[in-house]
Amino acid sequence: IVANLSKFDVGQLIKNDQLSKISADIKIKGTSLDPEKANAVVSGKIHDADFNSYVYKDINLNGSIDKGKFDIDLLSNDPNAVVNLKATGLYTSDNLAVALKGRIEKVNLKELKFSESTMSFAGDVDADFTNLDLDELNGQLFLENFAISDGTEIYPIQDLKLFAISENDTNILQLNSQILDLQLIGNYKLTQISESLLQTINSYYKFTESKDLNKIKLDSGQFFNLVGVVKNDDLIRKFVPDLTYFENINLVGNYDADLRKITLNANVPLVEYGENKVENVLINIENNEQDLSVIANVGGFNTSSFALNEVNLGAKVADNQIDFDLSVLDFDRELQYYIGGLLDAQSEEKRLVLKPDGFKLNYEDWTVAPDNYLALATNGLYAHNVLLDHNGSQIFLDSEEDSGDSPLNVAIKDFQIETLTRIIQSDSLLASGVINGT
Repeated sequence: IVANLSKFDVGQLIKNDQLSKISADIKIKGTSLDPEKANAVVSGKIHDADFNSYVYKDINLNGSIDKGKFDIDLLSNDPNAVVNLKATGLYTSDNLAVALKGRIEKVNLKELKFSESTMSFAGDVDADFTNLDLDELNGQLFLENFAISDGTEIYPIQDLKLFAISENDTNILQLNSQILDLQLIGNYKLTQISESLLQTINSYYKFTESKDLNKIKLDSGQFFNLVGVVKNDDLIRKFVPDLTYFENINLVGNYDADLRKITLNANVPLVEYGENKVENVLINIENNEQDLSVIANVGGFNTSSFALNEVNLGAKVADNQIDFDLSVLDFDRELQYYIGGLLDAQSEEKRLVLKPDGFKLNYEDWTVAPDNYLALATNGLYAHNVLLDHNGSQIFLDSEEDSGDSPLNVAIKDFQIETLTRIIQSDSLLASGVINGT
């Protein structure tokens, strides 16, 4: 078979909006269209192919298949995708095994319309998978001699290694790189347990669109344990130069799909960003039948001009609502500030309600109007009777109507600036005085 294609709209034929017209010369010699029975040799040259709004040019393809066993050579001389890869493997009706090896001389993600910012990469690829099914993934991937470029500088990358093992009732997925080490051990099918985890989170608060938890296919007995380390590496500072230093961030967690039980702990010992320093951050996430609990503790936050001592955040997430408490302790561990609130997303209009009980600013108790709320409507933000009062000192926010396009009235009476600036532990206040106005 000899095919000479000229501006043939393959995308329309296969109903793929990303793929459009192709011009190519293709020769096929062999028997059978069934990959498991086919014995064929193919050679071809793609002169141009429109994919993802970019026209690839000068791609050569040579290969053969013999009863499922295949051997393919791909050589692309497109100026933004210079690639030389060889793939061998075996295709059967229930499995695909493939070994891939070769060199990526250049892939320009911006020119290929995969990135809005300038980004390209190059390196050697060496992969060998006896099974590419994500639910039974077996094999390894090595990326070596890699480098990425932002158009002005080239950043060498240390080797990246990915290992996957699926056998009997054990699954292991392990990633090792200069920035992140991650290990997932358990008994799971990736496509099923990932969907189950997403649905479990969404059962408390619908962060994303997803399938009905009771309708997804989920084999019993699935779980995983997670261990990860985000590592302090100079490569990060190439893209975030103000992140001058941080101690390794440790992650430990697990998920049981039968019980729909989530546990995640993160430990951030120290982060230095510009003149800012954050110390001893501990994060814990757990769930039960009633809610998803999030607890975050910050041991200290310092800049060149001020310091915060202990900051604590606790939240209960359930029924598309986030019930939270935020507190700040002074250096004697006395409660200095406390704000409680409820973020309600049960309807299309999102509301933030301040809890009347326990509201505290600079050690002083403030009363809060019980019917207060800030609302984010489809047409904007509005306030409803947000009144804070302490012995005649007041802050008042109220829109003329409960609508995002309604004028917002703001009134401040005898408010001491130190009430807010006292949160800053320093030798002198940044500001003091009294505010009055509307």
